[in-house]
Amino acid sequence: MNFRPTKKRPIRSFFDMTPMIDVVFQLIIFFMFTSQFSQMSRMRMDLPRHKGEIEEPLPATIVLDVTADGSVFLDAAPAGPERLDRVVALELENAKREHRPFQVLIRADRACPAAHINSLAQRLRVVGVDRWKLATAGATP
Repeated sequence: MNFRPTKKRPIRSFFDMTPMIDVVFQLIIFFMFTSQFSQMSRMRMDLPRHKGEIEEPLPATIVLDVTADGSVFLDAAPAGPERLDRVVALELENAKREHRPFQVLIRADRACPAAHINSLAQRLRVVGVDRWKLATAGATP
């Protein structure tokens, strides 16, 4: 009995692309959903109209919505003073530790009295945020 192969056959190796294509499609789907969720977490607001400054947009770390009656919302959920302080302080601490920019964007309704925005600014100052931006809609010609 002869158990030796009669001819040497070359070993074929190939790279299967199917798992990589699956991963790429899953990543595309993931990013499409997360981009939609970031837009859905914002409330519809009637922002004040002002031309504003033109600058490079920096993604806001925290977006706070202030309604006409002075209620503050964080990610479209009501944010009481304790929750607001805790979330802002935590995000500020994480940003400092990771050496990344930290920005608070306040989206106040056009009918919101300035007193509500001032009290929110004081609360942010106590937590450690000394700079924030007020969102406006572009001026109409």
